[in-house]
Amino acid sequence: MESSRTRAGRKYVAQKGALGDANGVRIVVPGGLILDRFVGAGTTGVAALAEGRRFMGIELHHGFAAIARRRLAAVVRFRERGGDGDERRSVRRSWA
Repeated sequence: MESSRTRAGRKYVAQKGALGDANGVRIVVPGGLILDRFVGAGTTGVAALAEGRRFMGIELHHGFAAIARRRLAAVVRFRERGGDGDERRSVRRSWA
């Protein structure tokens, strides 16, 4: 069990940083599917889309699901507008 000291500053227990997720999704081939069964705020999904992977997520908590939907929709809108570069910049703090 994690101590409360190591969880300081997190919104929830399994929170990951965007860079950690970007490195994690790179193990999947470009265009591959990433399944996240504990979506939370959608950081893995944002990283997956930014790295050219497909994403499917599951989240039971309605509040976190709404946050993740907003963040993922922001990535899609960014791409539809012809955004190039790192889509994570447009959604990095949208959940806070």
